[in-house]
Amino acid sequence: MTLKNKRNKPIKRIERCNIECENGGTVNGNCSCQCTYGFEGKNCEQLSRRKLFTDPSCGIHNEEQGIISLSTYPETRAGVTFCQWLIKSAPEKTIEFYIKDLDLDDDNVPPDQPCNDIFYIWGTKSIINPILCVRRNNLIGVRFESDSDWLLIELRTNPWSERSHRGPRIKYRQVDAPYQRSLRAFTADVLPSNAASNVPVFIILLLLTVIKRYDKIL
Repeated sequence: MTLKNKRNKPIKRIERCNIECENGGTVNGNCSCQCTYGFEGKNCEQLSRRKLFTDPSCGIHNEEQGIISLSTYPETRAGVTFCQWLIKSAPEKTIEFYIKDLDLDDDNVPPDQPCNDIFYIWGTKSIINPILCVRRNNLIGVRFESDSDWLLIELRTNPWSERSHRGPRIKYRQVDAPYQRSLRAFTADVLPSNAASNVPVFIILLLLTVIKRYDKIL
């Protein structure tokens, strides 16, 4: 049935779009997902370059905690390597990670360029891509956290390298998202301990929603 206004002109019906895009994807006007680099699928849930991976460690990792590295680590790996590691957390969590080692080909690299082995980390504003070779050691041992529930790591080794290298080693774990930590701190510090149990559930849910929306805006 076509709706019409007072001038007898058809009214365009607006239908609600319920699709959810993962891994940084956005919703198009036709209610489909526009995926970012490295992803494909109806919900951007798949790695688009998975057929090009050269190491069995590459792919999706959704464990509570773990370590990302090439299967040959701590030994060096010869030959061309292309690998992507997608770390996924539960929807209400983020990914805390530490770069423990980052052994890349840096022969004759200018100070304002990435290493000959190119290394990327997407999904966190704390790291700027491409990672400059002279700054890579500054990342070792520093705590980083993903912006949401995913983190995409990519390694492309130099096919003309004269020496083989170990590649990255990254330790990670799932943690509560910032808005959840803020809510927990609020209930612990602002509300008296003897009154916390008497706070209505809907107030807690309201606070959770407000903090979550504010966190997304930031």
